[in-house]
Amino acid sequence: MLEAAEQRIYAIRQGKSAQGLHHITSVMHEVYDRLAELASSDSAVPGLSTGLPDVDTVISGLNKSDLILLAARPGMGKTSLALNILLYAGKHSGKACVFFSLEMSREQLAMRLLSNESFVDNKKLTTGSLTDEDWEKVALAAIKYGDLRNQPAKDYVFDVDRFTAFEGDTGPYIMYTMVRIKSILSKFRAAFPEAELGTILAPDRKSETDLMLVLSKFNENVYQTYEQKAPNKLCHYIYELTGVFNQFYNECNIMKEQDPARQASYVTLLQLVLHVLEIGIDLLGFSAPDRM
Repeated sequence: MLEAAEQRIYAIRQGKSAQGLHHITSVMHEVYDRLAELASSDSAVPGLSTGLPDVDTVISGLNKSDLILLAARPGMGKTSLALNILLYAGKHSGKACVFFSLEMSREQLAMRLLSNESFVDNKKLTTGSLTDEDWEKVALAAIKYGDLRNQPAKDYVFDVDRFTAFEGDTGPYIMYTMVRIKSILSKFRAAFPEAELGTILAPDRKSETDLMLVLSKFNENVYQTYEQKAPNKLCHYIYELTGVFNQFYNECNIMKEQDPARQASYVTLLQLVLHVLEIGIDLLGFSAPDRM
């Protein structure tokens, strides 16, 4: 096996042009071009973001020619972390990402990715042990949300594939976000059973401010939905709320926050987001499962 791997690596190397000697002048031109590119960019890090702000700060994101080693004992979650980084980089950069594995098949990798994204235990997926109630809730949310998000007076295409997608303005995406929040709250209660909640501190980052501002618009959107008899307005609000929440979640590691008061504030904010989403989808006529 090792010999075969070595032969394949050598074959890949043969297909790559060799780098010879370069005069420092030509190298400096490339460096200046790179500096100009970085200066014109609005990104906080020069490379692709991993979705983990603290990691991005240390490694300056994922950059060309970088070789980053992710090491840990077996069973510690190396593959899951690598898949999460890959998924985030691909989603937010629009670039193609490739994942090579010498120990897992493509089906196993896809199953692991689905498990990570849906917060469903990988063993439940591999054994197909999801309950009928879970499947029914997801299916009902997909159809109802897909219908109600459209303006009542306009025709639309009944596209089941689009309605059931886990990305974009769809019911399963809303469900996925709510299941994610439930999972975070469950983990927090298990890790900090004595934590006192109830106070939301002033925001310490833009994504938190944006989340609070969108939350403050809930009553207004419900009123407009009722007055105009337009459930699509409530759907659009719910989608906006899930979007700003996921942005906040990607920037904030709640479980590793060192300040207990700030951590409790984050968790209280998450409870409020979940409460608003639960009211919103209840008004639309469906509910969210605890797992997906």
